[in-house]
Amino acid sequence: PVIKTSVSPTSGQELTFTCKSTNGYPKPNLYWINRTDNSLIDGTLQNNTVYLNERGLYDVVSTLRIPWEANVNV
Repeated sequence: PVIKTSVSPTSGQELTFTCKSTNGYPKPNLYWINRTDNSLIDGTLQNNTVYLNERGLYDVVSTLRIPWEANVNV
């Protein structure tokens, strides 16, 4: 997986993380985790797309948008 994030966010801004992975098998399960306390991040903050490509493998794109917080380590 390749994960990218918004550049140098400051307090009060929204953080955006994008995860992309291609040519995987089997069909993936995707989880965003707050590594500070190992809790799952609310699924309503995510936009996940998983599809079968022309090679019969799975491509994934997931975008996570969360408010900036000092105690979140994704």
